[in-house]
Amino acid sequence: MTDPLNALSYRVGTPQKYSDLSDHDFPLFITFDQLARMIAVDSHIDDPNCYDRHNFILAKVINDESSFITYDIFTANYWPRLCSTLAQYFGPWLVFSEFMGVIKGSEQAFRSPSGILDRQTYAELSARTYPVFAEDRHALYSAFESYSKLKRERGGYDMADRTYAILKALSRNPLKGQPVDHLYVDEVQDNLIIDIMLLRMLCNNADGLFWAGDTAQTISAGSSFRFADLKSFIHRTEAEGRVGIQKCSKKPELFELAINYRSHGGIVNCAQSIVKLITDFWPESIDILRPECAMLGGPKPVFFAGSEDESLPYEPFLSGLGGNRELGAEQCIIVRDSVVRKQIRERFGDIAVILTLQESKGLEFDDVFLYNFFEDSAAPLSQWRVLLMAFNIQATTSSLDVSGSPHSVLCTELKNLYVGVTRARKKLYLLDNSQKSEPMRQLWSDEGLIEVAPSTDICRYIGESSPEQWAASGYKLFNAGQFQEAIRCFERADLPRQLRIAQAYQLRQIATLTVRATERQRAFLAAAEAFVRCAGEALGAQKN
Repeated sequence: MTDPLNALSYRVGTPQKYSDLSDHDFPLFITFDQLARMIAVDSHIDDPNCYDRHNFILAKVINDESSFITYDIFTANYWPRLCSTLAQYFGPWLVFSEFMGVIKGSEQAFRSPSGILDRQTYAELSARTYPVFAEDRHALYSAFESYSKLKRERGGYDMADRTYAILKALSRNPLKGQPVDHLYVDEVQDNLIIDIMLLRMLCNNADGLFWAGDTAQTISAGSSFRFADLKSFIHRTEAEGRVGIQKCSKKPELFELAINYRSHGGIVNCAQSIVKLITDFWPESIDILRPECAMLGGPKPVFFAGSEDESLPYEPFLSGLGGNRELGAEQCIIVRDSVVRKQIRERFGDIAVILTLQESKGLEFDDVFLYNFFEDSAAPLSQWRVLLMAFNIQATTSSLDVSGSPHSVLCTELKNLYVGVTRARKKLYLLDNSQKSEPMRQLWSDEGLIEVAPSTDICRYIGESSPEQWAASGYKLFNAGQFQEAIRCFERADLPRQLRIAQAYQLRQIATLTVRATERQRAFLAAAEAFVRCAGEALGAQKN
């Protein structure tokens, strides 16, 4: 078991440098973080007299991953210092995504001299192409300047800094090592446009590139992605010949995977209705594709109606859990953020695997309970109502436009909703009794896509799980970097060694998010001691 989030964790025998790769290392399966570090090792100039800022970042990439600013670190260590009027309407996820995906990671940023959009250029961007902050550009840019200043003071770097530093190094000195003949990139929508440029430079065969992804799932920090944009960007870059890459001999083909083999029709139809809303009202934020369909039919998602008198929504529903009663290994509660997860566990105990929307991306479960999605939405009730009104009016006329600001936050919210819905393979339950939920509940009901039911004891929905199933879920969550949730699975699988390894990684994760120097030092020391104990157990097991 190795840390899946650590770029230093390679397959055994894989070189640390890209230039050291040989034929026997292929086919090579690698994350973008790992690949970036391999190229950084080759590109860094090891000269103490070199004070180039980009070379300084490459040194950080190689030797100091604790300075890498992930979204979690941004939320814990940077957002409280930036939080202002932006927080009331947008929250950290949208702000960080705008920083990474637009101001620093977009095509316009790539073509700017500094790799960062200046205030004036950012303010003049198309409101239709980049709608979320269209009316708040100057406030957002001021927050970005504060973030950049704080980042410099702390010696940190982010995903856009890393890629731009590598691209600058490659513009001065060619790639060390042989380019690849074929490149397959999965979940490409999670990359920045400048990441795409780096990946394109690695492949010397213009016809050997394969990009796969789902633009309805562009909820990763920095993601502002469409395949149409990717094709246009690569075409323009190849035509300019700026980075010495071969021009494609034919127009790239687009293959649409319109059949869903994971979920049944009840879930797929509900998800497709969300995609239709996005394509109808925000067509420039998503690729227009054929409607997806499922291989098999299945039960419609169930929308539970709770009581407005409850201090914690759906308390009677969840109160059936506790003690020996809990959700199974392939059942998951998905919430907006860790605050809601903490509230549920403080009130009801450790009753289930509970993930945030961002944590759940890339994972799937048999049964998903989507908890209070609308209640905690960044979009106000008025905007959800406008969406329903626009949908109803669209049946007869298209006179109501919700594509621009201030309704653009809804586009991101619908993509979040799509991700939550599509985590379910077999059954989907929506738990939300807020007023904000009424427009979508009515829309889905009118379309015959959901069942609406009163909330009852959750025990009737509990799935029984074997130790083997708990173990499988534990490994799945561990490999996704969800160490806390993996811990509870390994406990139920009675796998003490795997449990202690997950606990060690969880301690290190906590230390990484700790701000104060003395507390951070103590936290890393506790994590180090836990790793040492795990190593000792491993050595003992080998001797026996």
